[in-house]
Amino acid sequence: MKTKTVFLLVAVLITAVSSFAQVTVSNTAKKMCFIQLRNGKADQMVAPGASLSDPNYKLVNGNAEISIKVMEGNIKPIGCFSLPVTNGQAVITDEILSKSGAKTFAELSPDASVTTPLPSAALTDVVVKGKTRLMAMTNLAGSSFVVLDSPFAGVCLGDKQRSRERYNVSPGILKCAILYDDDPIETSTGRNYKQGLLSIMIPEGDTGTILVKKTNLVINPGEDVRLKLRSHLSYGFEVVGSILNGITIGPKQPWSGTKKINYGFVNVSIQYTDDITGYRCQADLELFIAPGDRWIDIYSKNVKNIQVIKGYNVQR
Repeated sequence: MKTKTVFLLVAVLITAVSSFAQVTVSNTAKKMCFIQLRNGKADQMVAPGASLSDPNYKLVNGNAEISIKVMEGNIKPIGCFSLPVTNGQAVITDEILSKSGAKTFAELSPDASVTTPLPSAALTDVVVKGKTRLMAMTNLAGSSFVVLDSPFAGVCLGDKQRSRERYNVSPGILKCAILYDDDPIETSTGRNYKQGLLSIMIPEGDTGTILVKKTNLVINPGEDVRLKLRSHLSYGFEVVGSILNGITIGPKQPWSGTKKINYGFVNVSIQYTDDITGYRCQADLELFIAPGDRWIDIYSKNVKNIQVIKGYNVQR
């Protein structure tokens, strides 16, 4: 009796594993998308070049069912689509966004209880997820970048530099957001940053270091967005680096204009004269910009990594 119970339990576990898998939805289109996996969280933002993963997604007839909206001034529903899953990846393309999908998940697939497991090759991410190894990262891309997420978050590398530390990573596709210096290394001012995506495959047998080349970087050019910034700082400042370069805002003043930006976290360099010490300083201004924001407020908590500029530190 106990033996039968054990066999029954094993059978149930095998069925559960074969019905669920890790699925990564990648946006290769040129538009900002808001997606919902069937039975998942609604309106999750996926920028061009970015991706979203669900570690325990239930497939429907072997496919990932996704509701898609795009940002075109306002958020516009495109519809529900059944996207094929290959090696754990479902891809949103410009071609898909040009079509009209089903209005609801029920219309797309009335009988969603019928599931087909992924072939064993496509379950690789689940099988090898725990087989991590310590690896360093070497930059061979020709320009500097800083990693914003993943196990390598905070790593900043110039051309041909290698990270001092090694980090735990799993075999498969490593994807992480980066800030990338778009200027050639010979003429770089260190101020022309763009947001992008680092995407590189880590084979099962790889150890040692991850070699990042130019082809592994997908740079998001951004889109023209009408911005309305409102400073609550007691001093005026000028943006001297990145996509907002050239903006000047007075103490506790607003600013509005059109800039080519990426939604999400935006990090820019600013310079200002401290209103207490009289020192000229440079700092990082960290903002979060989302579609539909009427005003983006700037407080002292958004100003990070303040440094006095040598040669200007003359007190009043």
